[in-house]
Amino acid sequence: MSGRTKPKSRRSSRAPGFSEYGRNPIRDAIMRRQITDWISKLETSGGLQAFLGANTPKLIADAGRVFFIAAESGRLCRLDQTTPDYRILGGAANAIAELAGGRGNEELHRAAIRSGLAAAHRIIEQCSVWAIGTASIKVEDLLDTPEGLTLFDITGQKEATP
Repeated sequence: MSGRTKPKSRRSSRAPGFSEYGRNPIRDAIMRRQITDWISKLETSGGLQAFLGANTPKLIADAGRVFFIAAESGRLCRLDQTTPDYRILGGAANAIAELAGGRGNEELHRAAIRSGLAAAHRIIEQCSVWAIGTASIKVEDLLDTPEGLTLFDITGQKEATP
């Protein structure tokens, strides 16, 4: 036996934005690219549905996923949630909730959702790979629950009853 011992693993005291995957910048770049490509597809699909108005359920599903990922990854990275982008995101999440409930002006909701998708994109750009990946997994887990994804999951506020 060589007398060398395996070094003890040290817990990182870094902020939650630090990459979960280690200190390999190439792996982080690949992971970030894969996740952002998936999110870009959701954004594009949601944006097209918001613009064309053809498929409301798909708009609600795709935009809701993007809004949750943006909000949750921002929370995990401890971004300032009082910025205009977060207010836009909250308004867009409310628009989705009303659209899902069949309330309000559909054209105004679609405009709010388009603005929300742009704000979500700006928020996601500020987040780490770890936070975006964690939020992406969490949104799919939430969608598997009986309650699904709710307004509270995105904004932290309860949905108003009609």
